[in-house]
Amino acid sequence: MTEITKPKRGTPKGVRVGGWPDRTRRYPVPGWKWHSILTVMGSLREICSRIESLGYQPPPPSTIQGWRFRNTVPTAWVPVIIQIALHGGFIRTIEDLRGPLVPGAPPDEVDPTQ
Repeated sequence: MTEITKPKRGTPKGVRVGGWPDRTRRYPVPGWKWHSILTVMGSLREICSRIESLGYQPPPPSTIQGWRFRNTVPTAWVPVIIQIALHGGFIRTIEDLRGPLVPGAPPDEVDPTQ
């Protein structure tokens, strides 16, 4: 009797599929000042209440604290945070959230927030 083996799925551990071998990007990555805007918007509870006032169920405060720590906001929450920031007067335009394109790069010569 011949034994039938099921083929393995995925790639073997340690094998890189796609991309560049040295794992560097060949394009500039936009930077955003999420930590700054989340800090200016108030405490974690205040941010949750602002989200709730728009009719959304807010994430736990610990989740928002993680956003601040990592300086990132999940894609699904970006429009909500931008709407709160614009209507609350924390920023004038979305461009006010822009940071350097790559870590360590100098900021733009003209800063619209100053």
